[in-house]
Amino acid sequence: MHRAYRYSLSAICLTALCLTVQAGGQANVDTRAFETHAIIAINERQLTLTTTVATIEPARTFRGSSWVRIYFYAFPLNEDDMKGVRVGSVASMDRRWHQLSRNKYNSSRAVVQLTIDDTSNVVGQVDMSVPGHACTVAWQLSDLERFRKDYRFDGKRLRIKNSGSHTCEAQDRQTFRWSIDIDIPVFAVAGPH
Repeated sequence: MHRAYRYSLSAICLTALCLTVQAGGQANVDTRAFETHAIIAINERQLTLTTTVATIEPARTFRGSSWVRIYFYAFPLNEDDMKGVRVGSVASMDRRWHQLSRNKYNSSRAVVQLTIDDTSNVVGQVDMSVPGHACTVAWQLSDLERFRKDYRFDGKRLRIKNSGSHTCEAQDRQTFRWSIDIDIPVFAVAGPH
């Protein structure tokens, strides 16, 4: 009986290990790890966003750089979304976002794109977009230094705590404002780039 107990305990431990490891050997991530409270606004329109997903891929226009895209949504991840997130895809989330936007102007999605140096992981440019509007909000050294104050990225995990504003001259003087506090895993976009 003692031997059967040991076997059962080993089987339980092995099962638990299998449930926490996915293909590629990465730990399975709980959907609560993607919860946030972010505010991104343009002029008087404010988006309150509760879920965030980050991906990374080589920057097509900047040699030696990558794009880290931080997607914000106003609804939680489900299991179908997580399947895509694990391979760097937000297609499932975007389908849900499009369904929400059919009958009204949508305010449940925003994207922050960081252009980072592949060697140092230092941010060289910050772009933001909300439905219908996009702007480069940091590219000058002084703006980038403010953005980098509480920024950490080790290639797998991203930490940003930042708030600020920027008026886009090229966009009819539209003012972007943001308050972001995230500490999330970053998933590489699968497939050819």
